[in-house]
Amino acid sequence: MRDLTSRANSMIDKVIGRIWELGLRVSPAKTEAVLFHGRTKPSETARITVEGETIIAKSSMKYLGILLDSRLNFWEHFQYMEKKRLE
Repeated sequence: MRDLTSRANSMIDKVIGRIWELGLRVSPAKTEAVLFHGRTKPSETARITVEGETIIAKSSMKYLGILLDSRLNFWEHFQYMEKKRLE
């Protein structure tokens, strides 16, 4: 997991650097992360660093109105949509 985290942080730094070059900024407080995986859940919680702040990977996040879960099976999204339909 450490090698994966190190590589992820390196790539995040590159992306943020490019974002800064474009005159834009990143808000670590609004940053979310999901570690996508197959059937076997990672034994450790993934943590990445964005501009010095640690971001802990969650099991799902909302992106463009869709709940993306760590296994990409959309189960949480379907539950969310069913709940909204019943309201």
